[in-house]
Amino acid sequence: MENQPITQPVSPKKFPTIATVLISVVLTALIVGGGVYFWQAMQLQTAQENLTNAKQSLQQQIDDLTARLESPECSVAEPCLGDFVCDKGKCVAPIVDQVENWSLYKENTSVLVGVKCSNQEFNSFIDQANTGSRKTLNLNGLTLVVTPNYNNWTNEKFVGFSNDNTAFCNVGGFGPLHAYSDKLLWEGGCGGGAAPEPEEPDYTAKVAALNLCEDTLTDVALYFSTPAAPTTYTNSAYGFSLTFPASWGKIKAEQVADPGYSKIRAFRLTSENDNGRYVQINIVRIEDKNDPYVVDYPQTFIKDSNLWAFYYTSGGDYAGRPGLEDQKYEDILNEARQIIQTFTLK
Repeated sequence: MENQPITQPVSPKKFPTIATVLISVVLTALIVGGGVYFWQAMQLQTAQENLTNAKQSLQQQIDDLTARLESPECSVAEPCLGDFVCDKGKCVAPIVDQVENWSLYKENTSVLVGVKCSNQEFNSFIDQANTGSRKTLNLNGLTLVVTPNYNNWTNEKFVGFSNDNTAFCNVGGFGPLHAYSDKLLWEGGCGGGAAPEPEEPDYTAKVAALNLCEDTLTDVALYFSTPAAPTTYTNSAYGFSLTFPASWGKIKAEQVADPGYSKIRAFRLTSENDNGRYVQINIVRIEDKNDPYVVDYPQTFIKDSNLWAFYYTSGGDYAGRPGLEDQKYEDILNEARQIIQTFTLK
């Protein structure tokens, strides 16, 4: 009988059961996953803390800036931020914003504008101005005065009185600064006195105030002396545009109606500085050009488009006629003709 191989029993320690393997995998996953979660939680907490700190820092900066802007402690040594200016220890809006903020001006009939000279037109005006409304505003020692523009002076004419070498108007007094359609703005300089002497009490403070006032005067003068750019008006509905001289300022556009003839569409374009300075563009359909009303209407032809015929009138059309002899109307007529030369169709 042949010998049979003897089978040795296998020890269970050498071949772990499937359950043991699964338990090991699960435990490993839990340990690794827990570590990742803990690490992510720590990162999130750190990020949240950093964000909170950044927000607190930013809020502090905002609070500091706000305090600086509104601080009553501002001075020449500690000026306000940005364009804000220090006025009586408080930061206020930029100079140019205050100059044309008419609500800041207060009635003050004790102040007198202008100084009489050999120009009788100017003398007559200041007599009227100094018996009417006068409102003042003090900016760091610079005094501004507003009076009504009784004579509808243009800015060129108003400011020209100060530059008249033959008349010497306004020497030592409130001088012309700028003209608006309804008001005149005068400036009185920085106190009009000499610089303080070193031995005077509060010499340093007085010099600082004088320098601040002169800086303010320079800012205001520069604001009004900076040449303005011409203004272009475009009408997209009828496809035309016009360019107005800088002296006309902003252009006010309004559509006006002729109660006697509804076929004329009219747009009046008026200078912000003078309501008498305007150009009116009249528009009719091409097929209505020969209508007797259009033919007889007191207007000047400009040009045609495919659909429309364009005409114009102006505030200087009747220059030289009785009641309109003033040179102003001749000037408006010439300006209107130059403006019409810029008329273009889109």
